[in-house]
Amino acid sequence: MTTRGLVVGKFAPLTRGHVSFIFRAADRVDELYVVLCYDEKFLATLPEDMSRRLSLRNRHLWLLETFAEHPNIHVSVVDETPVVEYPAGAADFTKLVREQLKRSFGNITLTHSFSSEPSYDDYFGEFFPETRHVVVDAERKLVPISATKVRDSPYDTWQELAPAARKDFVYRVVVIGCESTGKSTLVKQLAGHYATTYIPEVGRNICEDEFYSHEEYMTSDDYVEVAYTHKLAEKKALTHANRVLISDTNNLITEFSAELMGKHSRRLAAMSHAEKYDLVIYLDIDVPWVGDNLRRNGDPIKRKKSNALLHEMCEKYNVQNITTITGSYEQRFMQAVAAIDKLIGATR
Repeated sequence: MTTRGLVVGKFAPLTRGHVSFIFRAADRVDELYVVLCYDEKFLATLPEDMSRRLSLRNRHLWLLETFAEHPNIHVSVVDETPVVEYPAGAADFTKLVREQLKRSFGNITLTHSFSSEPSYDDYFGEFFPETRHVVVDAERKLVPISATKVRDSPYDTWQELAPAARKDFVYRVVVIGCESTGKSTLVKQLAGHYATTYIPEVGRNICEDEFYSHEEYMTSDDYVEVAYTHKLAEKKALTHANRVLISDTNNLITEFSAELMGKHSRRLAAMSHAEKYDLVIYLDIDVPWVGDNLRRNGDPIKRKKSNALLHEMCEKYNVQNITTITGSYEQRFMQAVAAIDKLIGATR
């Protein structure tokens, strides 16, 4: 006889405890059916930032990614938003689960139900009487963490998040400013301070490697390539970031550079309008200008004009979460750390 088990949960967010629990349940049956329960009412009780991170898309993909290589673990979703809270909505909730299992997997017969709560004996006994309710790690000794605690403080409980979920909790920080304001140095310092990954200035690398530092030869399409390459690098780096991802410039700076060279692009404008970061660190021009093979605005008047243009573009695109940093290089580092620490603490 084939044994088939059932696990239901919000997985908001998916933690190492959930993963361990599901694997232990899967070891006890031939086939395990994991049902993700999505509820808009629950999301409405959370801060907007957390609600966004705990979207149906994210939670479903976390489960699919985590168990992709385990063919005996099957994942499906039910939307329990219309259902009233337990216990009044228990019968309706059960109907949703049974209907979803039938749609996704056909007429299967469940033999086991799994939870970490002995108090669920009554529910499973009444609504899934064909199953034997198995309680797994009720005291949470193996992984002593709760999803509620992780929601309340994802930064402090980072290692308790399931690896698949971490990329969607990374705080995205970008450092912008005119040329020779210390962006690249500051980005590397911040990445070292937070022991995380960073994205280098992709535009500079492409200009040096493909155009031998002759930016005047770059077309508007080349700047678009820079923007796309940078976004792809950010996406890839999210999977390896430790709580914070630091970017050296963004699409706005790519468009800014193109505008300074007289290369207007509607595609860049659209991307600048759409991009969002958790924190934008704007470096002022109150440090000495240092020339190199790509910098061309060292004249004080040109420098002020380019800085004014960048300010105008920030206002034009209504850049959010922006913090301006001034002073010496050491002062800039300390101000940047304070801004990032405040960002992290804001969602605890």
